Amino acid sequence: MHELLSPCAFVGEHVVLTKRQDLFSVLRVPGIDPECLDAAQLNHIVQRFEASLRIFGPEYRVYQYLLKRDSPELPNAEHRHPASVSRAEFLAGRAESLYSIELYVVVLRMRTLQDSTMRAFLSWFSVNQTMQVSRKELARESELLMNTVNSLVVQLQDTARPYVLGRADSMLFLRRLMNYTPWKAGVTSAIQDFHIDQQIAQAGVECWPRHLKQDDHFIKVLSLSELPAQTFSHVLRGLLSVPCGFVICSEWKREDNHKMRAQIDKKRRHYHFAKTSMMSYLGAGSDTKEHEILIDDSKTAVVNELNQCLREMEVNENYFGRFSLTITLYHVDEPALKRSVAKMAEVFLGLPPELRQIVKRLFTVR
Repeated sequence: MHELLSPCAFVGEHVVLTKRQDLFSVLRVPGIDPECLDAAQLNHIVQRFEASLRIFGPEYRVYQYLLKRDSPELPNAEHRHPASVSRAEFLAGRAESLYSIELYVVVLRMRTLQDSTMRAFLSWFSVNQTMQVSRKELARESELLMNTVNSLVVQLQDTARPYVLGRADSMLFLRRLMNYTPWKAGVTSAIQDFHIDQQIAQAGVECWPRHLKQDDHFIKVLSLSELPAQTFSHVLRGLLSVPCGFVICSEWKREDNHKMRAQIDKKRRHYHFAKTSMMSYLGAGSDTKEHEILIDDSKTAVVNELNQCLREMEVNENYFGRFSLTITLYHVDEPALKRSVAKMAEVFLGLPPELRQIVKRLFTVR
């Protein structure tokens, strides 16, 4: 199991090295209670978070994790006041119907080797020189990553209030992602700097035709197959009513503007020439009117949309990116897991009418 995991070693207190030599850092978001906030306040928080993502260039990937766990461990009463003891006993009696929500943000920086000189090429033939170059690159990339992460923390300090996790808390987060049995997800031993993948994987995964299984938990994975045309703040509030534990992961990667412009120009030329068929010009004389040539209006509409994309990039200073969403549901009872999958579909189909037609084929079950 550990061979499939990417984390490899800790580089400092807040940075983790992957097997692809990328670096990432984990942030915990305490979360904001939306019950007492109106739509304007929720939009303000979402827009602040959206604006903070502009600091990430094409070399970054931003992952957002939402962890929902059933029957969480309840804290003990700090003092023996009768009211505190009564409240603790009341919550302990309802432990099976309670759940906890945890929010995390993982910022990953993909390493880019910029030194292409002959000395850098020859250094790969020397073990000592190679290790020295790698340490310098790790130190430089770690510093760049932490500068960006600290900038994100400062920008969101008055709204989401994120903070960077240390080594122990990062290990706890990674183990909760991979282990759904509560006693295996906790960190009970000393944390080693190397071989993180072996420390994370505490249980294997069995692959069955209709589901996955880990220990006593049945697992189903849902993935995003089609993006909605638009979203709004707190659009997924109904996910909290799903009667099982789950892990939601979204990935965002900004695309380079030069590459996107080249791709858009390529598509513009293609659809511009494809809007008229070559057969329309065969047999047409010099006196053929323009309205007598068959033109595919759908191709013209696509060209206009691509022109609007260029306008967003050049005039409004927006950018494009790649987004993906994956939901992992798990439960000890297989029928309950199937009901949770149906409830998940009900949540997405319960969106407003303008989005309902788009999300009918939103998810596919793996």
